[in-house]
Amino acid sequence: MTLDAAPHLHPAVLSPRPQPGRHRRDLHQSSRAFVLLTCIVATLALMLSLPAGLQAAEATVIVPFGGGILRDDAQTVAAAAARIEALRLSTASLGRDSAALFSAETPARLLSLTAATFEAHTTATSVVGYPPEVEVAVNIRTTPRGGDAATALRAALRAPEKLELREGILLHTRENLLEARQLALDAARHRQKAGTESESPYDRRFAALARTLRSLDTLERALSYLDGVWRHPIILAADMRQVVEASPEMPLGWTFLGEALLQLDRPQDAVEALDRALALPDAPVRARLARGIANLRLDLTALAVDDLSRVLREAPRLAPAWRARGAARMMRREYGPMCEDFIQACNLGDCEGLASARDAGHCLAPARPQTVKADD
Repeated sequence: MTLDAAPHLHPAVLSPRPQPGRHRRDLHQSSRAFVLLTCIVATLALMLSLPAGLQAAEATVIVPFGGGILRDDAQTVAAAAARIEALRLSTASLGRDSAALFSAETPARLLSLTAATFEAHTTATSVVGYPPEVEVAVNIRTTPRGGDAATALRAALRAPEKLELREGILLHTRENLLEARQLALDAARHRQKAGTESESPYDRRFAALARTLRSLDTLERALSYLDGVWRHPIILAADMRQVVEASPEMPLGWTFLGEALLQLDRPQDAVEALDRALALPDAPVRARLARGIANLRLDLTALAVDDLSRVLREAPRLAPAWRARGAARMMRREYGPMCEDFIQACNLGDCEGLASARDAGHCLAPARPQTVKADD
């Protein structure tokens, strides 16, 4: 069963708190039976009317804990799972919007668009059951960002870079949740069999997954600072240092840290962070782009050209990379290739480099139609 498949819910599980007049033993027994079926529970949905036909949603998730699995870690997993489920429910209404359907090529992109349109709020957290079978329940409700879903949707559609980043973060989140669900179930069975609050072989991995989920949440929240460049780079750098300390295997944390340091005019520190990002699997293209620009700031033009050329081989329509490589070639007095790069950047909408070159007396010949070509 995946997080997308809602199980049959017992009425006691639908509420995060015991219902009045219900005996605690009955609640414990129903909770115990439910844990044996699935260790992460989704969902109670409450559909809320919003403008433009968009809807918010509400979901409750229950995760067992005890032994070596800490309540805080179980609560982190429950909150992340409840948010994903509430977003999934809101996605159903967002998918009826023609603009959203046109822009969302995959279900993952549609979920990213939903997360950019709705923000999640924890409305209730409680603990149910008795040791060794105790659980934490978290209720999450989504609401439109800025109070207007239609406006938030339009803003999200105008920021494809953020949508792509959010999509990757959410995919990673769901992968971690699927593993955490199985581990929590295995640990609960271990405690039930032992009949005590004993530790299980699954506890350390569960704690690591909870730590990763917290880091992913910080990364996604940081996207609110991204508007072409990073707003509040000092705050971003501090947040990303916490991310890389907790999850050093996460290349996006090192990438965002490097970009923040670059904006703070600390190119050497930026290069060190971006080196860490690029040493990891699945490093984003933006990490190499930022390192190329940082090397340019350090007057390491050969390294800058190498990084930027590799970026352009992978993403030949990335205008900032053409412009940055043109700037590196200007510093190397390679004026012919410089003009070609600036013209390519201008063809893609970034003409500032070409204008600066012409002000300096270069690239004055009429530009000929260019085919995007990343090679030196």
